[in-house]
Amino acid sequence: MNKIEILKWDHESFLPSVVSLYQTVWNDWSESHLERIKRHTGYKGFRGYVSVADDRVIGYAYGYSSLSGQYYHELLNDHLSSDDSNDWLSDCFEFVELAVHPKYRKHGIGGRLHDQLLNDLPFERAVLTTQSNNWPAISLYRSKGWVIVSDSFLPYDDPEQPFIIFGKALSTSPPAPFKNHTF
Repeated sequence: MNKIEILKWDHESFLPSVVSLYQTVWNDWSESHLERIKRHTGYKGFRGYVSVADDRVIGYAYGYSSLSGQYYHELLNDHLSSDDSNDWLSDCFEFVELAVHPKYRKHGIGGRLHDQLLNDLPFERAVLTTQSNNWPAISLYRSKGWVIVSDSFLPYDDPEQPFIIFGKALSTSPPAPFKNHTF
């Protein structure tokens, strides 16, 4: 396998490649993805990374601040109990997308993108959703310390397509150093 780089998604030039990869991964060729992903890049707290091999985007991950008024934030808020909503959706990073081209899977690229995206985030927690039958994603997220907040989320009102809501506590500062005490 050729050299694979993880680059910060900090300019619009990656947008067409990310949209094309999204369409390939999900076999969904709708034109609406460009507008939606472009809108996401303008959200407060947007952060994204792409994985590049041979000058091609082969993977990406992105997210942003989860704020009241955003479409998905409101769906999550409506689904969760008020306690869970308060616990998980305040000071929260919404991990929106992670995708790797099928030819490049099982090489740790998804894990590297995941780790880079969450590294040093200034939030207390993060949330994400994935389809309840997406076993590779579920396995990755569980291996990275995510916990299931709900396993019956229906963002599309289709009982045949349940999603899992995962949550993860993030450390915004390093743990306090151990202090020697003399008694």
